[in-house]
Amino acid sequence: MSKEIFIPFKPVFREMILSGRKTTTIRYEKYGEIGDYFIINGEKFIIKDIKRMPCEEAIKKYYKTDGLDSERDLRIVWHFLHPRRRINGMVYVHFFQPENTP
Repeated sequence: MSKEIFIPFKPVFREMILSGRKTTTIRYEKYGEIGDYFIINGEKFIIKDIKRMPCEEAIKKYYKTDGLDSERDLRIVWHFLHPRRRINGMVYVHFFQPENTP
């Protein structure tokens, strides 16, 4: 059974999600399960898939769905958000979409 989850997003990323530019989030921790949802500004977003992979691979494959224009941009953001962690190890890529999307 699906449940509401909380995924922390900075305001700029919330705006990217609401505009449809950001449809994934790359995290060191797994947030929820497929079918769970989170709410931003009253809009429900459903987790459609979660993939575990090396961080480097996630950056290369999903920078665009993560709302950025290039791998380089995502690396810069990643280092800003995770100043004490290198781009290594395993991460979870969470794929989501608005509830009303077919």
